[in-house]
Amino acid sequence: MDTISINVHFKRKFQNYLDYEELQKKVNSIISPYGYTYCDYGGIKKNDVFNLKVSYPRFYKGINAYLIKNSIECLKVNEHLVVSLEKELKVLSLDVVMIELIRVDIPFTYYMPDVSFEKCLNIFRVLAYAYNKSRREEKNSRTDTKGIIDMITSSIETVNFTIARGSGGNNELTIYNQYLNIKRKTASAEQFEEYLRTYPDLKSRIRFEVKKRVNRNKFLPKDFKEFDILRKYSESYKKFLLKYVFNKKSIAEIYEMYSMELDITYQEYLKKHKRINYVAWLHSNKHLLIDYKMIRKVLEKNINNQKTLENAITCIRKELKEIENKDFLVLNVAKIIDDMRQIIKNYKFEYKLNVEIKEEILIQEYFSMEDNMQFLLDEPLDDDFN
Repeated sequence: MDTISINVHFKRKFQNYLDYEELQKKVNSIISPYGYTYCDYGGIKKNDVFNLKVSYPRFYKGINAYLIKNSIECLKVNEHLVVSLEKELKVLSLDVVMIELIRVDIPFTYYMPDVSFEKCLNIFRVLAYAYNKSRREEKNSRTDTKGIIDMITSSIETVNFTIARGSGGNNELTIYNQYLNIKRKTASAEQFEEYLRTYPDLKSRIRFEVKKRVNRNKFLPKDFKEFDILRKYSESYKKFLLKYVFNKKSIAEIYEMYSMELDITYQEYLKKHKRINYVAWLHSNKHLLIDYKMIRKVLEKNINNQKTLENAITCIRKELKEIENKDFLVLNVAKIIDDMRQIIKNYKFEYKLNVEIKEEILIQEYFSMEDNMQFLLDEPLDDDFN
């Protein structure tokens, strides 16, 4: 669990002037029992409604490197948030009337030791194609997948997968380098070193953060305290990743498409030069080199002599290792993607609660499927697409 966005509806006890700067100051200064601020004021949305972003990891550790996978921790944040909002707004002669859940962000973490984030370019390309293909097959769905790089170092920091409807867009998934993200946001080098000591696996993390706008009824403050957001959305978010990003059928079709294009370049190169210089052929088609598995398939199709094929494979693998050292992963992309898929498929959240939750609220929320993730809940995963 990472961040939620809520709209807080309030009522004025007196029809007097409201100091919005003071409201912002009070909301932003809410401190958790662990000594950290975790709320970011998002401005007034309309009369007597303001937006608020709430970070669950920051509540406990002051940084989103802390991983939350437990409903109990989330509910503790909800309770503290409601009590604190009521207390701070009361000073301004305001009452919290309703809390409206707008967006929920839930991350899934994959650990990739000994490989830097920027070398995963081909992995992100395959997943972007899969997302575009799977999402665009749905009626009226347009997609946009973009990467953000550091212009000085050329390092990839973030990849965004967005669905567009009408004139607006909804960022559904962000894949980002958490190490670089935290390093950039941390002003003190000493503090960053402390983070690395606390989270020694930070450099190996690839974070898949699903971000969904949700359409829910407004909650009374007491009901929001007891609403188990993690249990409500985590499984459907996991299914979203498996259905649209790690869809095996879409990925297989993408590999086939690239194989066909690379096969054409092989035949054109041979026709033009009469013989194959494998190194030159690889580098002239670098944009098509997404996986060794696909490259080998092209060689096996075009080379009949077994000894020649073995020599070609040896030459190709040697050069691909050089490309990996300098540029991006090529040799085991399919294996890594499949491993990512299995990790996400088996991702476990803890829902066992040791807090009292009204049974009627749980039943109402479990069967109330008004948000835009409902269509995923009853559909099979792409394991059934083979």
